[in-house]
This record gives sequence, C-alpha cells and structure tokens, in this order.
Amino acid sequence: MKKSETLLLHLNKKYFDQFLIGEKKEEYREVKQYWIKRLTNQNDDGSVNGNSLYKEFKFVKLKNGYSKNSRCLIFKFKGIEIKEIEHEHFGPGCKLSVFAIKTGALVGISLNR
Repeated sequence: MKKSETLLLHLNKKYFDQFLIGEKKEEYREVKQYWIKRLTNQNDDGSVNGNSLYKEFKFVKLKNGYSKNSRCLIFKFKGIEIKEIEHEHFGPGCKLSVFAIKTGALVGISLNR
C-alpha cells in the first residue's frame, strides 16, 4: 500500500509536553470503529486490503489542541500496534485496548502561541 504523508493527532497539553521533552514516544487511541477506519486497511467484512493490516505514514504530526495557531511537533512514523494498557483517564485497574502509534526522530517543530 502507498504511504500517506502525515497522520495528524490532537493532544492535550500534558501529553504534548511529554513528547516535547522526549518523555513520551508513542500516542494511544482507543480501538473503536473511528480509529480502525483511520489506522487500518481493514474492510467492513474484516478482510485486509493489501499486505499490511496497519496503514503506513511518513510522519506523525502532534498538535496541542485544535486552535489554528496551536503548537505542533512532527515526528517520523515508526508503526502501529495494539496494546492493552491501564490509563489514568479511565481509573486504576481498567484495562483498555489501544492503537499504540510509535514516533521516531523529531523532524519539525512549531511553537506558536
């Protein structure tokens, strides 16, 4: 399958700042129909369109919020996998299946305020 150029993900400030200082290397999105359509090559019948289940991107653009002038970080895309995680947003002991979107080297930054 042909690689798409950039996957855009909006983050809240806490997680954006973790990427900015190099503390965080992957971003999570819950396994739901919306993200299955955006991140996989899966057809409605469950079959895979192409050689790979997951879509390929060249870059991951992380945007701090939704404002037109929000700060952005651009990383090389390093792949996607499904993980089971506990996340503070859902409370302790609550496991969640997520797409783990892996980032590589930082290639661009815009710190407009």
